[in-house]
Order: sequence, then C-alpha cells, then structure tokens
Amino acid sequence: MLVKLTDTPENIEATTKTTDDTIDTPKSSTNELESAARDLESAAKDLESANKMQLESLNRLELNISKVDWRARRIKAEMQKKQRQEESGRVVKRVQERDRVPPMGTLTHLSEEKQKRILEEAKERVASGDRTNHGLPIDTARLSAARVVLESQRASSSLGEKERSSHHKL
Repeated sequence: MLVKLTDTPENIEATTKTTDDTIDTPKSSTNELESAARDLESAAKDLESANKMQLESLNRLELNISKVDWRARRIKAEMQKKQRQEESGRVVKRVQERDRVPPMGTLTHLSEEKQKRILEEAKERVASGDRTNHGLPIDTARLSAARVVLESQRASSSLGEKERSSHHKL
C-alpha cells in the first residue's frame, strides 16, 4: 500500500475499518445460513408431522368408509331378501286367485257374444249394488267345467299326497 502524502492518520484508519468489515461479512453470512438451515429443518419436521396426521386421518376415513360400505351391503341384502319373500307371496296369491276363478274362455264353450253379455250384466249388477246372482240364468256348461277342474285338482292333490307318503316310507 502506497501512502500518499495527503493521507492523514484518520484516512488510514477509515480504510482499515472497511477491510475489517469485509472480513466480518463471511462470519455473519455463515451465521445467517446456519439459522436458515435450522428454520428449514424445523419446517421440514412440521411438514412431516402434518403428513403423519393427515395419513392417520386418511386411514380412519378409509376404515369408516369400509364400515359404512359393509353396512350398506348388509342392508341392501336384507331388503332384497324381504322383497323376494314378498314377491314370492304375491306369486302364490296370483296363482291361488287364478285357480279359484277359471277364465271363461278356456273352461267353457260359450260363444263370445254370450260371454260378453254375461260380463256386461255382471258389471251392471255391480254398478247398481246388486251382488246376488238372481239376474243370470244358470249356466250348466260353466258349472260342469268347474266341476271337472275341481275333480282334476283333487285327483292331482291326492296323487301328490300318495307320492309324498311313499317317499316318506323310503
């Protein structure tokens, strides 16, 4: 360092202070970097704990969803079971009604005109409130057809009982 004649001792001290400040700067920046690293580490730990909490929460939700799903499947199965029982009961009722009142066209040999007339007269009687059978002539063909059906049902049911009893003996 060349000293000029114009330099005073005060100027020389000022120059040395600035060089000392520049030497202190790496130390302070190292301290700042270390504190920033500590801050980052604590933030990473916070994120890790938050992730663990979210994972636990997600596991609980999945467990609850599986429980609800299982309950829903069980309730659905019970409802389907009840519905099948009701439907089977309805089918039995329909069959019984069909067996009780045979259709006119299949069991009798009445003409279509006569069937229509009987049906219209029955509708008129029902509309007027008359529930008796006084207004209709006795239809022997229909009665005999009904007897044939009843006898065939009795015969088939008695055969069924005989078969069942023979199976029980085996």
